Amino acid sequence: MLRTMRVTAVGAAVAFLLAVASATVSAEPRATTFVHSAKSGELQGGRLTLRGVRRNVTWVDHVGRSGVLPVATLHRRLFARAAPPGWPGSNRSLPAPAALLHVGQRPGRVAALSLSRPRYISSRRTVSYRFRRLDKRRGRGGARTAERPGSSGVASAAQRPVPRRFGRASLTIAALGSPSDAYHCVTSVNNFTDYTIQATSSALWPTDNWDPAIPSGALLLPDDNLVYGSDGGFLRGCGNSSLWTIVDGPPGVRGVTFSFYATNPYNGLYPPLQPRGTCTPSAPNFVCAFNQGSINTWFLCATGTGGVCSTSAAGSSARRGAARAAGGPAAK
Repeated sequence: MLRTMRVTAVGAAVAFLLAVASATVSAEPRATTFVHSAKSGELQGGRLTLRGVRRNVTWVDHVGRSGVLPVATLHRRLFARAAPPGWPGSNRSLPAPAALLHVGQRPGRVAALSLSRPRYISSRRTVSYRFRRLDKRRGRGGARTAERPGSSGVASAAQRPVPRRFGRASLTIAALGSPSDAYHCVTSVNNFTDYTIQATSSALWPTDNWDPAIPSGALLLPDDNLVYGSDGGFLRGCGNSSLWTIVDGPPGVRGVTFSFYATNPYNGLYPPLQPRGTCTPSAPNFVCAFNQGSINTWFLCATGTGGVCSTSAAGSSARRGAARAAGGPAAK
């Protein structure tokens, strides 16, 4: 019977989240649910506390794949900032996940919540979240109950107030996306400066893996091209950066740098389209031109020289850069 209660709550959480997501995005929203099972809990002081939880939550994605995930990992990923500290987007929070709290045996009692600020004490088998009610109907126990959550069993449960303190319960957290989603941040560097540039540093998000990496000390001669990128981790987007330095030329040229950033914050949508990155020269006598229509391709040129760095040439040279990329990164 408890299993039936959990399955019903999962279905209601998915229906609820997809209804919200489809009203705000144009891409296909897909959901993964994560389920806590608790022996008891309470709603007190704006926090939901669950006791007697396991170290892992179970998850099920939109096509029925399932598994387990440590609670600590879930919290680090699902409640993280849009980007790690020091990266663009680190001052933005991801949308708070929606959840259904289901208390008691079937039909039980249900409350729809928005969760934030998780806490987990493994030694006490206790987890808690700051919550905000997503529904409008308030029960006598202080917690509002879910309206029209998507099934008759849960609808019946929604008519009964959720008490502040309760016994056995499940918390179904719904998040957009799937553990199988692959977020890829790619950059194509095209050197049209008439000088040699060298990769002097690179970095990536702590949840990323290089794919492909920049070869150590990579050199790009004039007209050379290199493509690099990184893949994001579970429930995360991706991000990387690189710094390229002109290593020859006269004073005022030698030592000029080009700084690249590529980020793709996790939004749970598929396909996870990468937004345009950034390229910034350290001196005004050089420019970065974005190849319109590409994912993240940049042409590096001297200011005022036109050619591939002009607006029209950047578009016409797309085939040239794409041909080099198809042949693989050129590091010399």
